[in-house]
Amino acid sequence: MPFMECDTNKVIARITRNIESHLTNFKSKTDYDILVSGGTPGIGKTRYEDELFKHLENNQD
Repeated sequence: MPFMECDTNKVIARITRNIESHLTNFKSKTDYDILVSGGTPGIGKTRYEDELFKHLENNQD
């Protein structure tokens, strides 16, 4: 699927929730999600990572 058609909202929401949980020192965590990106060369893994982290950096409200 081309990068422009990817829905990143769920991924961004989950990563943001995990970061906020870590930063607020919650005692119990119900999940420890990680993002794994795999696939053949040229499908947009690095671009996806770059765009995701750029979005997270720019939206640290």
